[in-house]
Amino acid sequence: MGEEAARCQFRHERLPGYQCLHPAKFEQPGTGKVCVFHWAPEEEAGKKQKTEVFNERFAKLVEESENPPHHKAIENAAEERRKRRPENEQKENFLDCRGFVFPAGSSFFNGRKVPPIDLSFATFGERASFRWAAFGGGASFDRATFGDRASFFEATFGERASFDGATFGEGASFGGARFGERASFDGATFGGGAWFGGATFGEGASFDEATFGEGASFERTKFLGSASFFKATAKGRLTFSGELNPSAPGGPHRVFPASENAAINFEWMTLEQPERVLFHSVDLQRAFFLYTDISNLNFVDVTWPQDERGNIVFLGRCEPKEACGYEPPRSSTAFKWLELQCQQLKLNYETKRNYAEAGDFHWAEMEYRRRRHWMNKERLSAVMLDAYKFLSGFGERIPRAAAVLLVSLLLAVFLQGRFGVFHAPKWVRPPGEAACVREDDRPFRILQDPPLIEDPCVDESAPWYEAYYQAGKFTLQDVTFQRPEEHAPASPFGRGLSLFMRLFFPIQVGLLLVAIKRRFRR
Repeated sequence: MGEEAARCQFRHERLPGYQCLHPAKFEQPGTGKVCVFHWAPEEEAGKKQKTEVFNERFAKLVEESENPPHHKAIENAAEERRKRRPENEQKENFLDCRGFVFPAGSSFFNGRKVPPIDLSFATFGERASFRWAAFGGGASFDRATFGDRASFFEATFGERASFDGATFGEGASFGGARFGERASFDGATFGGGAWFGGATFGEGASFDEATFGEGASFERTKFLGSASFFKATAKGRLTFSGELNPSAPGGPHRVFPASENAAINFEWMTLEQPERVLFHSVDLQRAFFLYTDISNLNFVDVTWPQDERGNIVFLGRCEPKEACGYEPPRSSTAFKWLELQCQQLKLNYETKRNYAEAGDFHWAEMEYRRRRHWMNKERLSAVMLDAYKFLSGFGERIPRAAAVLLVSLLLAVFLQGRFGVFHAPKWVRPPGEAACVREDDRPFRILQDPPLIEDPCVDESAPWYEAYYQAGKFTLQDVTFQRPEEHAPASPFGRGLSLFMRLFFPIQVGLLLVAIKRRFRR
């Protein structure tokens, strides 16, 4: 009974069944007697006493975990602790520091090699320091609370570094830190000035549902694999920027990888001040922003996903599998999401007067709309969009619009010269006379075989290029709505072609002018 009374009486509502095995020596109002690790004094004298006792006892606790004494009594005690731990509560082989209260300015971990440790629900005062610490075997800070200016500068984490639900005060710093696979900050809350500058994350870094205060920064940060900011919230300035200087430490990089196996998830983010969110010198080929309003974000020197022809082509959306992977869009809803995403980026670049980039996203927007209409079997609008794409690349491709215009003119000249146009003299053959009459001795041809008696005369000696010259002259006058004085279609085909070109030519010229205006407008 006395042994039970001497045991720490710390309890936490999120740790049902938790039992601290350290001796209780300090009175904690509202709790009872607790150990030095769970003692949270409010008066200055108590804080000073805790600092003196805590550091010594914690150093001994860590030392025992790293070099456990090998005698029977200690082994029996360790076995008893393992039996008393609630199932699935404590991480196996982790130093159990759940709920510990660390004094302000704690720097015990600085430069140390830290064994696998569980600091879930721990509380750290201001200026808690983990600078250059090496957490090689895993570390859990789930739902831990940090005061202002907590520092993990150049700390090293192996796999399973977890800060899920942790709360950081102002100025939390992870500058230069290195994380292994599956680093997790899901649901974490950062005060202003959170700094991840120069940090490196392995595969599977996650900030899902995290909240960033004013001035969060990922400058010169490297993500070596997939990363997720799903449903994250940024209350103020948020920066992602790469390093393009080849002489900089670590060389140039663009924050996010372009690896085919990577997926960068910015879906469903809440950006309270989107005009203060910056992506600078980053690679977004594997990123997606579905359901995130990105129309006012700042994108500078960004690499977007493109196909082999240089067209913007987003890869789809992230599917919730074991590892976030891209699933090509196969539904009308998916195409609608991507269409909206491209529309927002188009408006974003138009607002900043970057019309060339805006045109690229307009092309992608229309392409996803075209594919969506075909999927929904809206055939009329789909065919019209097909024609719009073919004739001018949705009004964005100047070379295509010019090429279609030129080819259509050349084709019309060829067809008219071969099947439709002849030189129409002002003098006609007098009735009953067989001789043909030419005006000013110029050649004329009718391209029908054999010629009928009522047809115009045929000049067999006229060279072939003369026919195409006359056809070209007629076509140019015809499409520019000038009245051809010397030429006329000689067949129903020629007359039909003439009517088609009168309709098609001004439309294509208009599409070319639209493409030029969109590309060079100021």
